[in-house]
Amino acid sequence: MASELQAFVKSIVLRNSLEGDLSVVLEPWAERHVLGRGRRARVTVKGAAPGELEIVVEDQLVTIYGFAGSIVDFERMGESTGPSA
Repeated sequence: MASELQAFVKSIVLRNSLEGDLSVVLEPWAERHVLGRGRRARVTVKGAAPGELEIVVEDQLVTIYGFAGSIVDFERMGESTGPSA
């Protein structure tokens, strides 16, 4: 099954250029992360088949919506918080 999830892998890098903290929420898992000023994080989505990843940017909040069957991993400063499935 692990090899099936490798059929689709995409990553994006987020950088907080705000004066304060940036909240990042992974949905539909309601997993919340906080990125401090000037910090970066890599968000990687894996799935058995391609799907649409939706990203909504608001004032101090970025919400990333996974798709059915996807796993999303949030990695900050070289430390992984683990995948959301």
